[in-house]
Amino acid sequence: WEEEAVGSDLTPVEVRQTDLAYYAALDPPAFALAGRWVELQSAMYAHLQRFKLRLSDIKVESSTANPGDLSVVCWMFNYGALARYRLDRVEVWSNNPRLAGDVGLVRDMVVQTMEVLRSVSPDSRVTVHTVNAALHGALPGQGEVAARVASYVTKRPDGPPPLTPSGVSFLCEFPSGEGQGSIILEQSTLVPGGAFLRVMSEHLGSLSESEALDRATGFFQAATTRLGLDVVWGT
Repeated sequence: WEEEAVGSDLTPVEVRQTDLAYYAALDPPAFALAGRWVELQSAMYAHLQRFKLRLSDIKVESSTANPGDLSVVCWMFNYGALARYRLDRVEVWSNNPRLAGDVGLVRDMVVQTMEVLRSVSPDSRVTVHTVNAALHGALPGQGEVAARVASYVTKRPDGPPPLTPSGVSFLCEFPSGEGQGSIILEQSTLVPGGAFLRVMSEHLGSLSESEALDRATGFFQAATTRLGLDVVWGT
């Protein structure tokens, strides 16, 4: 998701569908979540009410007595988003392009979600922050995605029938062992003639969630720019 306008020489991608997710892997597990149900509900309401959360939107999804199956979800329907708490990780997810395009709102939602965890299980620590932005978007020209993908493929297998590249992926390591990122660009299966783009990055757990999101945002901007794309979110 981008905060600043990019150059006019980039090809616009009008987002039609998106999945935006933040994951915080926890160690040690947040065992206190299971034993402090009243405090957990109170913390959820205190920190997430600003996103129009109602008591009826808090759901316990556990299906077994296995602690690994414990899952408590807060649905924030006005934002097409949810926050999910498990003993070993916390997840914030949305499929709303307007939310994905609002960096400040995304940051606030993630920060408040993590404040719930800290108030109930202060001994839990984040080991890895993961941010995943996946989108299907329309491009102005037919064949644009295929041409871009083909331009990155330097060799194809010999022999009939001819093989046409339909996607390309890139990996990178961030400096000083600070994490890693990956990029996938393919032809969309949902938008005719459109593109599927996924940008994922992992960041050190020692960073705050705000710092991790800032670095993920920077990586997303760098990735889309280097691919020659200008992502246009819904309004």
